[in-house]
Amino acid sequence: MVIAHDPARRPLLEAAVASAETAGADEVVVVRPYSAPLGRWEGRYRDVRTSEASTAGKHADGVEAATSDIVALLDDDDTWKPEKVGVVRERFAARDDLVLLNHGYDVVDEQGRFLGPGTPSGGRWALSSNIALRRSWAAPRTALLRSAGWQADELWLFLADVDAPNGIEVIPQSLTRWLYHAGNISRSHRTSEAEFRARHALLYDRWGQAEAAMLGYAREHGVPPASPLLGLHRRRSAAFAFLSALEHDRAPREAARTFLAIAGGDPHLRRLARIARFSPGLARYVLYRFNRFH
Repeated sequence: MVIAHDPARRPLLEAAVASAETAGADEVVVVRPYSAPLGRWEGRYRDVRTSEASTAGKHADGVEAATSDIVALLDDDDTWKPEKVGVVRERFAARDDLVLLNHGYDVVDEQGRFLGPGTPSGGRWALSSNIALRRSWAAPRTALLRSAGWQADELWLFLADVDAPNGIEVIPQSLTRWLYHAGNISRSHRTSEAEFRARHALLYDRWGQAEAAMLGYAREHGVPPASPLLGLHRRRSAAFAFLSALEHDRAPREAARTFLAIAGGDPHLRRLARIARFSPGLARYVLYRFNRFH
């Protein structure tokens, strides 16, 4: 399942579709909000038109539209390695209880040159293109994705942690190429400071909305208040609330104090919050200049 966003990335989408077919996918489902032919791949994929603006909503549309019980995810600016589908099939066939497979990836530049291995966070690779799902498990859970509105990769991992913690498998093998290009948020510090702030203020709001949805789901499904999972998402929720307040300049000192009152979290972000308590303007400059918190 290929998730497409911007019509300007259509050449990248063509490469993504080509990689899925080359890898041996039974069905290539393209979920996108626009219409445009995909060169020689036209007619060799299912075109699912969506009105969803968010990545998570597009994931929900794609999972519901898929017909195979194993759905592997792919962003329109990434590609699969030729062995991807075979490994995914093998792992799901080996375990009836497996609902989510997560794997490593390579970082490549716009010329396809290898830049290095992807960096895991908490022992996992949190990118949509590194996740495969059992559709019979995933489809009944798409309502959370629509309500959360963003952060689809984190949402799938969270749902598996809450509902099927023994049904997750993580393998270090790299099966995806993640394209490092000008459209990545991790390169938005190369824009002007004003553009950076406007873009990140919106993203922090969206990520905060997703964290709120995950916390609500966890409480509704009986996750104990002292659970490390709940603690992690409380910290993340407070972090995004602080970053949003900082970029919108809405009581950033108070948001920084609230974030610092919660133990743990990224030490660099905690230093940023301490700066914001005394000088929000300096904290905004540090956030733009070093861009560690995208």
